[in-house]
Amino acid sequence: MLAANNNMLFYETSAYTSVKVNDAFEDLLQEIYNERRRVINSNKSNGSTKILSLNNNDGNENRNCC
Repeated sequence: MLAANNNMLFYETSAYTSVKVNDAFEDLLQEIYNERRRVINSNKSNGSTKILSLNNNDGNENRNCC
């Protein structure tokens, strides 16, 4: 009920017997894919091309660490 009220996925699974574990992962990956497609399509419609940046240096090449 909590998951449904908050538009979240919820599965009762068992790591011991593997019941619904694959279903949960497959549905989660599908939702991630669908959301990424929505973001791409949204960015195309508003002229933006940046989807996600995994680079944390923000153009600062003279960092002292990591």
